[in-house]
Amino acid sequence: MARDISELGADVFDDTPKPANKISPKKRNYIIGLSISGFLLVGVAAAAVVLCNTALSDYSNVENVMYYFTPKNLAAEGEEATAVLYRLPSDKKFPATFRIPTHVLGYKVVGVADYAFSTHEEIKKVIMPNTIEWIGENAFLDCTNLSSFTWSKNLKDIGVDAFSGTKFYENLLKDDKGLYDIPSGILIYAGVNYFDDNTAIVSDSLTDAEIANIKANYSVTNLKKFSELNVKSICSGAFRNNEKITYIDLPEGLDEISNSTFEGCHKLQAIDGSHSALTSIGKRAFASCSSLATINLPAALTNIGSEAFAGTAISAIPELSNIKTLGSGVFANCTHLTSVNYTLNAVYDDMFNGCSSLSTITWGTGNANIDNVTSIGAGAFAGTAFTEFVVPKHVYMINDYTFEDCTSLQRVSLYGNFNDELLPVDPDEEEGEEEEESTGLPCVNHDGEACAELMGVQNIKEAAFNGCTSLSTINLYNDSYVVTEGNDNEFTFPYSLVRCDGSSQGSSNHYTFAGTCPTKVVFSPNMAHVGAFAFQNVTSLTQVSVQQFNLSKMLTIKAGAYKGCTNLETIDLPHSIKRIENSAFYGCESLHSVELQELKIDAINGDTFYNCPSIESIRLPETVTSIKSGAFNKTYNLNYVILPLSVTEVLNNAFTECRQNAGDKMPVYISRNYNEAHVGGKKINFGPRWNDGTVEPYYLLKEGEERVEGRLYWQPDASGNPEVI
Repeated sequence: MARDISELGADVFDDTPKPANKISPKKRNYIIGLSISGFLLVGVAAAAVVLCNTALSDYSNVENVMYYFTPKNLAAEGEEATAVLYRLPSDKKFPATFRIPTHVLGYKVVGVADYAFSTHEEIKKVIMPNTIEWIGENAFLDCTNLSSFTWSKNLKDIGVDAFSGTKFYENLLKDDKGLYDIPSGILIYAGVNYFDDNTAIVSDSLTDAEIANIKANYSVTNLKKFSELNVKSICSGAFRNNEKITYIDLPEGLDEISNSTFEGCHKLQAIDGSHSALTSIGKRAFASCSSLATINLPAALTNIGSEAFAGTAISAIPELSNIKTLGSGVFANCTHLTSVNYTLNAVYDDMFNGCSSLSTITWGTGNANIDNVTSIGAGAFAGTAFTEFVVPKHVYMINDYTFEDCTSLQRVSLYGNFNDELLPVDPDEEEGEEEEESTGLPCVNHDGEACAELMGVQNIKEAAFNGCTSLSTINLYNDSYVVTEGNDNEFTFPYSLVRCDGSSQGSSNHYTFAGTCPTKVVFSPNMAHVGAFAFQNVTSLTQVSVQQFNLSKMLTIKAGAYKGCTNLETIDLPHSIKRIENSAFYGCESLHSVELQELKIDAINGDTFYNCPSIESIRLPETVTSIKSGAFNKTYNLNYVILPLSVTEVLNNAFTECRQNAGDKMPVYISRNYNEAHVGGKKINFGPRWNDGTVEPYYLLKEGEERVEGRLYWQPDASGNPEVI
């Protein structure tokens, strides 16, 4: 092109006007040809760009990659709407070199989600545009052939185990004498031999005297300053399982510790954050630092992630008054904790789970904060060493697994509601309807007048006291936290208690008090449901009663509620009960009397009275339509059963092993004559093996009906009792 222009001569650029007719035909044709060539070149270049972009789009398999998008109306003014690369489908194959696009459908791609590339063994290299700001946890998990990256210069954060199972990570592990940082200044990994034994990582502000004190108290023989690391930030897990660090003094400029940053640093003994501007500690940041006994946190700290200090050697928790966000299990499995002074208004899920030496908690100085405590999370004190526990009066729910396996726990005290508040009765309440959870429920007193907000525990949830093998007493205290009601070896529940049946109506494994050891249980009249397996294997239990029996709102006894209560002799069954579920009294060997006649139940469910050999009498209510499988198995001493006219089915094995001696038979009195029971559209559906020969069916003999030889008959006497005729 340059050669062609020079051949035109200098006069081509002369400003002197020339008559049009002075241009020769040869030059005219040449100029026209040059113009056409230029247009063609521009077209070719444009086509090349289009083809290149098309190729890149295909190269990145954009059409097969899943993204999620932030709605454009949520983008800040003047900023682009963003997208995150969410997932590479496992059933698709991608190029060995994968190029993440800068934009998708007009959205700027800023992140790579958790597990986004996981298990794509065909990918060997990933090219990131400078739009990428973060990479999620396990983002490239088990991309076994992935060995290299082209990094974004704006990358700010990388999640835990982002490169686990890749060749890239294997190569990092081999490089045990250095640090690996990326262009944006994030430290990904500190080689296991980068530090010498017994190293303290310290801030630049420490004085010689402070350094000397650290060396003397923590067996420190080597120092490394944070400034020497020459990085802007530290990636999640960067120092994980490092056995060389014994002390950490956090630097002034550090405001965040990422997830799992120091997890498993078993020789780390102390952390001093007093020099730092630290505001956030990530999940499991110091978890399993089994020698970590001293934690000094800065006042600026407001966020601590889940299990941040789980499994450490602390004997006292740090000051938490300024904390705004606390994750679950922050101090779980801290087996050196014996007592805790807790100043927050909520105890979070699994907070002290597995703290096997923890036996004392105070709520601020002298329990000054106890009335401000409103919630205790699931599993918060599971596996601890408390012998007694006072539940603050404004805690309205004892959550799932809160005290599970607290084998030393003997006594729990609840707020008592001594005004005998009764909740309004809803006569149309349906079985299974959920109670609304709230910090207070409306109530009325005996005169029907409105009363103060109902305080105290309203719900005891799934497995809350499961496995508390020494728990024999639940009693009630007054406004001054003085116990005034309830006896030793008894569970006495406050009027505030509405349910103890697990996380939801759909749950079937509640075990709320399974394995505890009271001799008597006294329920609130407001109790709606006794949860599934709630008292399973409470072999000490002999009696269950309900306060103000005639006013009780109990609707359901859930499956297995008293299963294995071998010494249970008597139980109050309020007339409001609509359902007794499978195996409710399974194995209650000492239960000798059950009053069902006034209940509103529609079935004797499967195995309800299985192996209840001491029951002598049961009168079924006229609402029962079905006798389920195994309902009366092994009721050896039951005098008889009358099947009311309402019964429409008796299923297989409903009556089996009802007598121990082969010559004895248990009478089953059927409130229909033979034809009504066995013939026609309204007959009873008897299962083909509804009994095994240990019972004898008797049919009602109606007036004027002729006997049939071989059949047994009965009629009620003046008191309604069956009389063989």
